[in-house]
Amino acid sequence: MEKPSSFIKRPQKTSRYLSFEPDLGGWNNIRMEFEIMVVLAAATGRTLVLPPNNPLYLLNKEKENKHRGIQTFFQKFDDVVNTISTEEFFQKEIIGKKNMPTDEKNRTRLMSSLKQCFWMAKHDHSCVYLYQYLSQVADMVPQWHGEHHCLIMDDINWYKSANSVDIDSYGDLTQEQQIKKFCAKRDPIFYNTELHDVTHLHFHSHHKDTRLLVHYYAFIYFTNPKIGNYYKRLVRDRVRYSGKSALVLFNHDSSVQYEVAVCCGFFWPLVVFR
Repeated sequence: MEKPSSFIKRPQKTSRYLSFEPDLGGWNNIRMEFEIMVVLAAATGRTLVLPPNNPLYLLNKEKENKHRGIQTFFQKFDDVVNTISTEEFFQKEIIGKKNMPTDEKNRTRLMSSLKQCFWMAKHDHSCVYLYQYLSQVADMVPQWHGEHHCLIMDDINWYKSANSVDIDSYGDLTQEQQIKKFCAKRDPIFYNTELHDVTHLHFHSHHKDTRLLVHYYAFIYFTNPKIGNYYKRLVRDRVRYSGKSALVLFNHDSSVQYEVAVCCGFFWPLVVFR
């Protein structure tokens, strides 16, 4: 069952899942999107489906170790966010419950991609084919983009409606102004029962049109600042690089040298841009 969330107050009777696709850019971009997924899964009580090992951009230079899972770079945090591997998710929720490919070759390709995959559409272990399938069988695939949308998490009102909210008729002038300030020119998406109640939420985030290339604290707005601070502390304290992984990042991607230094305690946190 899901971990308790400071955002969701009512108990969750059934398991719900959040799956996603690693960002198509370098490590800093991959990490930013991953933090969004961790916060969203933690806040909404979902189990986070971890992607299979894949050749991450700029971290695939070792001939004998081209494939890595995002989770291998971090210390364990499953005491605050439930996680499950893609293979375990298929065994538990897909096989026997969802329509598998009728063609035996494609069915074999799909099952062969659950532990390790390649970013080539026609490969026998194709990440592209795997995520196309997940986008088809998921109960909802949000069409959000980090530059065009912002997510509003209102712990008081989210469960009152399944309909979209008009920001100009929000009902709380002060909060309305704060939301407009946070989102700026972006369109606000209000978390509601429609989003909450779906069993499987999948983010097609490897695609350029639905890319979440933004820091979690600039994409997700909690109307209750105490709850927002709780998730900032969660990322700060629990989504941390492991020492061994920090060496891998330092050796392969100069853009994260400051982040590695931060994880090892040498510098204060800084945002590093390419």
